[in-house]
Amino acid sequence: MSITNIIPDTDDGYALFERVVAQRVNELGATLFRTSASPEALWGHYLMHLPEEKRQHYNCHGCRRFIQAFGGLASVVGGTLYSALWSELGTPSFFLPSVVALRNLVKHSRITGVFYADEEVWGTPSNWSPKQARTWRHLSGIQSALRQKHATLTASQREAEKLEEHGMLGRAVAEYRQGLVEEAVRVLRSETLPGSEKAVKIAEWFRERYDDDNNRRWLAIAEAPPGFAHVKTTIISTLLEDVRAGLPFHEIKARWAEKVHPLTYQRATAPPKEGTIREAEKLVAELGLERSLERKFATMADVQHVLWRPTSPKPEETPGVFGHLKTKRAESEKPRSVELPAQTITWEKFRAKVLPEARTLEVALPRLGPYYGLVTAKHADAPPILQWDHPEHRNPVSYYVYMHGSDPERWGLASYMSWGLSSSWGPVKAVFLAPHQWAEEQAKALKLTRPLKPFFEHQGRLAAFAIEGAIDQTNNELALFPNTVKNELHGIRAVIEAHSRSRKVEQVEGDLANGIMFNGKEAIRVRVNGLDVFALDRWD
Repeated sequence: MSITNIIPDTDDGYALFERVVAQRVNELGATLFRTSASPEALWGHYLMHLPEEKRQHYNCHGCRRFIQAFGGLASVVGGTLYSALWSELGTPSFFLPSVVALRNLVKHSRITGVFYADEEVWGTPSNWSPKQARTWRHLSGIQSALRQKHATLTASQREAEKLEEHGMLGRAVAEYRQGLVEEAVRVLRSETLPGSEKAVKIAEWFRERYDDDNNRRWLAIAEAPPGFAHVKTTIISTLLEDVRAGLPFHEIKARWAEKVHPLTYQRATAPPKEGTIREAEKLVAELGLERSLERKFATMADVQHVLWRPTSPKPEETPGVFGHLKTKRAESEKPRSVELPAQTITWEKFRAKVLPEARTLEVALPRLGPYYGLVTAKHADAPPILQWDHPEHRNPVSYYVYMHGSDPERWGLASYMSWGLSSSWGPVKAVFLAPHQWAEEQAKALKLTRPLKPFFEHQGRLAAFAIEGAIDQTNNELALFPNTVKNELHGIRAVIEAHSRSRKVEQVEGDLANGIMFNGKEAIRVRVNGLDVFALDRWD
């Protein structure tokens, strides 16, 4: 029911005011913050701006608890602080002075933390008074969109976590000069460091914090992906230290390469302690993730949003009695195909211009390259364990590659020619993006302005070329990595790491989706329709 259709009651318009507040609560959707407006000040502003003769009537414990708990909440729009609940729109005139006073109090306060709610119902809608034999109604509201859904932390624990991140970010800004961060961003953007996509978004986000006021910094912390505010404990800090130390680029690159590869990035270097293992077992049991730790190789049936598949050739016409004469003449008149040099092209152009016209694709099999394995949950009903897998939109698929690349023999593919100067070609059966990008593809397909799930851009933009017959011959671990599992499991990453090393991905029968990955930096060659060769050398 809209506010304008509500008929005010005869008691100062309180029924209308109650509904206006309830509707404001229900319509909240933006990130909210706690402010320095104290509970005592909030209640005092509300009560003292009512007519003096009515104050005792509205001096209600239920309404006081609601105003003190939620009346100081605020949102940030364009860097400006706005009250989340208090607006003149639709407010009955009797309560207008109180609402204006509350709105101004919040507006001129400062943010003290991010707000999370465990409960869906804010306040106490009503209570029965046996003494007065009547039901009293109070300011309240229902808000489900902002109810925090963290698997292991309560609302107050998440608020404490964000408060700590605010402090961590402030210390990082104080530690590193802005010019140093600018230089680190320049190095990462040059795409000369392997796996720089894992850090460039974090570095750019950190650089933008130097221009923030308090409101914008709090908003950035509230909406940042997990770990972005932990600058001094991430790989970004090592690059900043190397640049500050004046190391030459070849040293910076070598030190960086050993840290960012998926097989080493964020992975524990020491075996987990017994206490950590017990905590991990308890957490996994609470989250019901036991079966989620079992993984198998994915088949093409597990792949979402396939961009390309081979097309079948047109069926040949049944020849007539003199058909053999036509065939000989056609063959004699058919021009010999001109062998063109490889055309250098970006992925985006290749996807838009070449893929739609391609009947067949083959990819060159380098002696050492980014061959990948595609993995999924062994049990379809196992709870999500990956960052991009959500109960509402399941996507339990991930990938792995080997550090420093691998050879085609490891994947059961044709080997290099004996002299090692030219590669053989692997027939491609499908082209698709890496699993963490599927939400973005889904949004495009549905013509949405934003993905149904966040796109994990810091995982990098990757295109997969699934190759016929690609099977990992030496699979020796589970391929669950700390930088891909859900943030709730960050505290037990050493245990997950040890478990991953002690298990193997289960082999399955069927149309496997393994192949070679294009990462936008290491060029790959693709042959189209058996003739034209394209060298993909960058993303766009």
